[in-house]
Amino acid sequence: MRKRANWMNEKDDIILELLQETGLALPVTPIHENLRLQGYDFTRRTVRRRLKRLESHGLVNSLLGEKGYYQISDIGEAYLIGDLDVSKLDSSEDSS
Repeated sequence: MRKRANWMNEKDDIILELLQETGLALPVTPIHENLRLQGYDFTRRTVRRRLKRLESHGLVNSLLGEKGYYQISDIGEAYLIGDLDVSKLDSSEDSS
């Protein structure tokens, strides 16, 4: 069972799962479009915001800077398979 941190929500899991399933590093727009094609109703802004949050906690890696590509990290992989309690990564109360 996955152990989310307080700052996480279901959208984070869905984004991480997409990155894991593809095995690719992708920019925000293709991530957004693929989620839309799978029936999810996230805005591009939401995808970008969630990726920034996931990156700040080490669950994804950003390549090529601000307009770069995102890929799931080893930490993100460990979280998805249930081997990591993300709430223990950061002790700060992060609620957004």
